[in-house]
Amino acid sequence: MNPDPPAPGPAAFRIAASGSLPVPLETAIAALTDVRCAETTLHWGRNHLYVVRLGEGGRTERFVVKEFRHATWWRRLQRRWRGDKAMLSWAAAKAALEAGIPTPDPVLALLSDDPAGPSYFVTRFAQGRVEARALLREVRSGEFVRFTRGQAGGFVRAAARLARRMHDAGIRHRDFSMGNLLLRFDGGDEPDIVLVDLNRARCGPPPGSLDRLRDLCRLEIPDPGLRKAFLDTYEGGTAGRGRRFLYEWLSRSFAMKNPLKRALRAPLGALLRPFQPAKKPPPHLAPAGEGTPMREAVVWDPLTEQPFHHAGKARRHWERLKDLPALGAEAWAIARALPSIRRARRRPLSSLPCGRIGLGLAHGTRLDPVLLEFLEEANTRHVFLRLNAWENLDGPEALAKDLKGRGFDLAFGIAQDRGLVREPLRWERAVEEIAARFLPLGGAFQIGQAVNRSKWGFWTRREYLDLARRAAVLLRKADPAVRLLGPSVIDFEPLALAAALHLPAPGFALDAVSCLLYVDRRGAPENSQYGLDLQAKVRWFDAIARASRHGGGSRLWITETNWPLRAGPHSPAGRGVAVDEEAQADYLVRYMLLALATGAVERVYWWQLAARGYGLLDVLPDGTLRARPAYRAFRVLAGILEGTENLEEVGAERGGRLVKLEGLQGTVWAGWAPRAPVRIAAPPAACRAWGRDGEELGLDSALTLTGSVHYFAEEAAAVPFHPAGVNG
Repeated sequence: MNPDPPAPGPAAFRIAASGSLPVPLETAIAALTDVRCAETTLHWGRNHLYVVRLGEGGRTERFVVKEFRHATWWRRLQRRWRGDKAMLSWAAAKAALEAGIPTPDPVLALLSDDPAGPSYFVTRFAQGRVEARALLREVRSGEFVRFTRGQAGGFVRAAARLARRMHDAGIRHRDFSMGNLLLRFDGGDEPDIVLVDLNRARCGPPPGSLDRLRDLCRLEIPDPGLRKAFLDTYEGGTAGRGRRFLYEWLSRSFAMKNPLKRALRAPLGALLRPFQPAKKPPPHLAPAGEGTPMREAVVWDPLTEQPFHHAGKARRHWERLKDLPALGAEAWAIARALPSIRRARRRPLSSLPCGRIGLGLAHGTRLDPVLLEFLEEANTRHVFLRLNAWENLDGPEALAKDLKGRGFDLAFGIAQDRGLVREPLRWERAVEEIAARFLPLGGAFQIGQAVNRSKWGFWTRREYLDLARRAAVLLRKADPAVRLLGPSVIDFEPLALAAALHLPAPGFALDAVSCLLYVDRRGAPENSQYGLDLQAKVRWFDAIARASRHGGGSRLWITETNWPLRAGPHSPAGRGVAVDEEAQADYLVRYMLLALATGAVERVYWWQLAARGYGLLDVLPDGTLRARPAYRAFRVLAGILEGTENLEEVGAERGGRLVKLEGLQGTVWAGWAPRAPVRIAAPPAACRAWGRDGEELGLDSALTLTGSVHYFAEEAAAVPFHPAGVNG
């Protein structure tokens, strides 16, 4: 296939276009190529697929954008060798429509003039359709919920006829899979099917027998009877034994291909991970600039509210060789502290009142009435506001004053960049300004942000302690009663925490130890890392804190945790650890209950209230806020915890987990099963039950626990929350 080259166009793109747009071409291109305008992410993998709405008032239309990146030498070589994927998609879509094969109307193909730049293929959005994946999953499980067995049979027949027309027209899709067939049932058993993802397609004479079967085998149909119906319909009658054998063999081989690739890649990837090249920045990020020192090759990513380091891990590991004396001092401090940490680990935890949960807000959070309404209804009065010390503080101060006036309990985190680490006097001026503006509004301050991540400016724990000591002196001078938190180590890195808490730093004392204890890379909070689940990690952090030479070991504060969503560049931790919205809501409740049940955690803050890739609220391109399931789950849990004085985990049967919450209003139990549904006896005094989001359920003598937390209460008045809020 040799498509005609597109004509030159604006915005450094060569353009192929057809059809009308609801806005001028230049405006459309600016919106379609800006991921911040994405309404939702459809797919996030090798390529990014998202939806953008164009137009104003009553004339708006949704478009699907597929972004192809060429940042690596291999992608650029493929582009030169095979052609640009956006243009290949354009030509294949045109050929399919001419042959009567249904596919979304192609609107634009945008090819960057930069050989390493991205290209984009834009189509109209196929409204009201679902991937065939959803139907085939129900076929595999044998439980039909959204579909019926008759619709499954109708689908394979319709898909077979579509494939036959496609092949007879000389089009070989080369990825005829369940994710690339979009279905809509209009009343009968056979769906209307639209074919997508044509960038690998080849157009020419009708393919041969083997190529046809290689195309068909990619549609993984789990039921043998449906596979037979699929092949027979394609053949226009009963397929021969030889052809059926070859089709079955190819289908099983293809089904084994991806699991085998993953199994082979996992150990190799783990071996090469420390030496991997620099992560390629997404197109919305600026380059570091010519001649920028490696330690300062960092830019701010506004989509994820964190820095991005342009240098790869290999270069950063090499750079750390310059810090060997400081790293040696850290190792010695850790070795000396190990006996006291082990003694603290063996001592029982203190029996203190139940901790509380709260919400985090970023430095750039606007004073928005709708956002504040959501915050008011979240059933928590605890807010953690991150302050970027290198940025203007007018907006955060106005927000903090409003929240203080509404009765919220505010804690602040002072975040740094490399410039402030290099210039201690500028850091001191920033801390003095923060003290003057925010000490009257809240009495707890976390000094430093993610001190074990070089992209946040610190390369050694000694650098952190030098700045933390300066900040502590200034804050205590401004208010001796201020409560200081630190060192804010991110993820489960006990050695980094031990180094920060056990290196000598005369005059530096903490009132509480804070950490950013993310466990999202392990999936569910019950999953283990180095044989330790969330509760075991908390207990180790508690032991390190109690043995600290800088104090602060009475209770832990977890000032950040979340589970990122499959939201493309808005997701902060990569697609390998992203989850869907329902899993995020389940994990949130389970994480907070498990952390508080240790008895070592005073606060847990979800980071953050509103964010595209991980927040309790989704922020749409037009600024509209949408409550995710996690918001409703948080609100219910926070309402229960406000009336709780004591929280402990009690025994449950066959892998279930049961947490008991006691307060002045009675006793509530929270139960779930992290692995598989289990049946347990109901708590003897329980008389009512609620779901994770506050919906009332029936209560029997035996309970079926699932991954979604259910609550059980002694009496009707025992659950102090109102699930039917304005925003939920």
